Amino acid sequence: MVSSITTINPKELKGPTSNLTTMLAGRLSGVVAFQRSGEPGADNAQFFIRGITTFGSGKVDPLILIDGMESSSNALARLQPDDISGFSVLKDAAASSLYGARGANGVVLVTTKSGISGKTKFNVRVENSLSSNTQNFKLADNITYMKLANEAVLTRDRLGELPYSQNKIDRTIAGDNPLLYPNNDWIGLLIKDYTLNQRFNMNMSGGGKTHSFILRELITWIMAY
Repeated sequence: MVSSITTINPKELKGPTSNLTTMLAGRLSGVVAFQRSGEPGADNAQFFIRGITTFGSGKVDPLILIDGMESSSNALARLQPDDISGFSVLKDAAASSLYGARGANGVVLVTTKSGISGKTKFNVRVENSLSSNTQNFKLADNITYMKLANEAVLTRDRLGELPYSQNKIDRTIAGDNPLLYPNNDWIGLLIKDYTLNQRFNMNMSGGGKTHSFILRELITWIMAY
């Protein structure tokens, strides 16, 4: 073996996440991965193999092949480690020469499990994880904000027009008509303290002399508290 190829045991890709791309960072030499967003559906991690070879508007992502078929990072992200039998990264020109220019940014080879002859086997994996914010923003309440906004105007112009009348501030303090004088804690209303994630991964495999099969199912529950 004279080319640069890195392989990893699929068991090392298991973690408290349903997105496989977020598990690549720090586990494969020569692979740099980072996650820009945690938004559901847009939480894929971007990863580069031995740096970026093309700048500007060119393609910088590696070529991803799942069972020999070209795939996207979204398809890779939704794979489950339980369904992977082999995961390799081709990092240099010698290793990726078969793919020509398409492999200029490296090649990721993924092989999924297939059924084998014998008795039917059932595999079940259940995961529970807890997610929370590292630190929430500490914002001023509505009353404090209105007073400070008025004070900011007066420090610049003693005759300036105040953005909030004293009547509105007094009504808000008194709690009159929350529709006209709201005093909402938006962080408390929109962001929960934590979420409980439950994932159930099940597969069934088997086969005979002339055929084999494998069935996979992933169920994810997300509950907010």
